[in-house]
Amino acid sequence: MASILIIDDDKSIRSFLKEQLILEGFNVLTAGDGKEGLNLFNNHQVDLVITDIIMPDKDGFLTITELKKICPDIKIIAMSGGHLGYPEHYLDTTKCFGVQYTLAKPFKTSELLEAVNELLKEKMIKPLTIIARIEAKKNKIDLVKSELLKLIEPTRKEQGCLQYDLYQDNHNSKIFMFYENWENRELWQAHMNNEHLKAYLAATEGAVEIFTLNEMSQKG
Repeated sequence: MASILIIDDDKSIRSFLKEQLILEGFNVLTAGDGKEGLNLFNNHQVDLVITDIIMPDKDGFLTITELKKICPDIKIIAMSGGHLGYPEHYLDTTKCFGVQYTLAKPFKTSELLEAVNELLKEKMIKPLTIIARIEAKKNKIDLVKSELLKLIEPTRKEQGCLQYDLYQDNHNSKIFMFYENWENRELWQAHMNNEHLKAYLAATEGAVEIFTLNEMSQKG
């Protein structure tokens, strides 16, 4: 599922929104201010940011500006209770910063979910390419290779799997790579929770030196 970052200085709001979004199957990160939020954004895969406007240290306007500098295409929902009871003033301004949706507090959960699903629908349905690089420990190469090979047949039978190929480096036998194509991110996420992948992780615990994973989209 998609990953969402919530930025709000009100802990109760962060907790409530996180709970609702987790129930919908989203991965959720939370931050208490813009500075913490930007740090999380720079260190995690984030598909959508939901941010408050009036916050200490770094307000929503500065946070949105920096988010757009880092990733111009990032989807953002701005929310605010406003100052002196006029949230619309702040929320209308955010649209000039590239915000796609605005929500005036208090808002209904259904309004939030409608905005989230609308912004993420393209991501959830477009094809996804995965490049997974696995580097085995020197004395565990055969074990890791054996367990990786076990993943191929059941994974190729999974719903949404278009391609699932394993490669081994010709000059460095420690390095393996999966090249994967999936119908969409949601079906790949379901694969990540399957039992055969959990069995692989259990069998190779302590045997992998480095693991990296990149989600790719075709650009040309």
